[in-house]
Amino acid sequence: MKISSEPEAMTAHAVPLIRSRTFSYLEGALELEVMVSNHDASLPHSGRVWLTHAPDLDITVEVLLDALPTGANVTRTFFTENNLVVLVRGDTFVAKIDCHLSTLDMEFAATSPEEIKTIAKAFEDALEYAPPSHEAVTVRVWGGGEILYRDHKDPVDWNEIAENYTEGTRMALGQLMAQEAETPRSGKIILWHGEPGTGKSWALRSLVSAWRDWCQANLILDPEAAFADPKYVAQLLKAQGATTHRLLICEDADSLVSSREGREGRLERILNMADGLVGQGSNVMILITTNAGPDRLDPAVSRPGRCFANIAFNRFTLEETKARVKGSGLRVKAAMTLAETYNVNRRDQQIQDKKVEASVGQYL
Repeated sequence: MKISSEPEAMTAHAVPLIRSRTFSYLEGALELEVMVSNHDASLPHSGRVWLTHAPDLDITVEVLLDALPTGANVTRTFFTENNLVVLVRGDTFVAKIDCHLSTLDMEFAATSPEEIKTIAKAFEDALEYAPPSHEAVTVRVWGGGEILYRDHKDPVDWNEIAENYTEGTRMALGQLMAQEAETPRSGKIILWHGEPGTGKSWALRSLVSAWRDWCQANLILDPEAAFADPKYVAQLLKAQGATTHRLLICEDADSLVSSREGREGRLERILNMADGLVGQGSNVMILITTNAGPDRLDPAVSRPGRCFANIAFNRFTLEETKARVKGSGLRVKAAMTLAETYNVNRRDQQIQDKKVEASVGQYL
């Protein structure tokens, strides 16, 4: 990374580890300068912006200054191999910007709410990487209470995969895919349950594709830790995006919805985000997928008025299974999952000891 040679910029020595005590101290010192300006009322309003910049963009001090109001100056900088952190001051604001790999995190304080919005929009417009909607769907990936990176996935058209689900599941998912920002909803929880191999992951990719114009997808890698930590929950609630709504995705979160034992308040925080005081007025929805059967689901999560979509991902019926594997030569004796029907003619894709009988299961 290139560092500005302006005389007023002060550059600290590089430290070997990004998460070292030295790095945390220096970053905290710059963050404290923003906090002091905010708390002494000289700059009483604060904001924060996370974004991912284009992969080929070389982030330098000059590039950051170009994205901020005219007349701003860098007063402090320090860097490591993968990080550049700068403190920027202008006539009406102060900002700490942390540049790590392809992610930019700006915390700032300003004189008015209008200035906060203006600075945030200008920063995002100049540096946010937004692939064309037909090329990729952006998913913000969370871990440890922060956005780790943004994943850009190919869109999945629901009409192209709808036949991969049993009739009841297909009809329910079709209604969910068709929702828009203004669609009335009786709750904020989406619950998907069913055994592995029934297509929950592909349906999820299709859902975030269908909603991408109005709902920002956020995948939480550590849902148990997230909902056990009030500060983590607060970060999820206040993190802004380019859309009016946000979807928090918790995959395979059996422990969150199958039993009240040992949760240490995790379920209660989910319920508070859904219909408690903390969630009122927010446009945050929570999608939880689980392999637990319906008899293991806590009724507190699936209650109507709190959970607006409760969808079971079932095996195909025996008749549906026979139709899907027709021509394979397999004599079907029982209902199969989506993964099992796909694998009927794909056993050659798994390398095995010849003594081991091939399994038709695969996680989808």
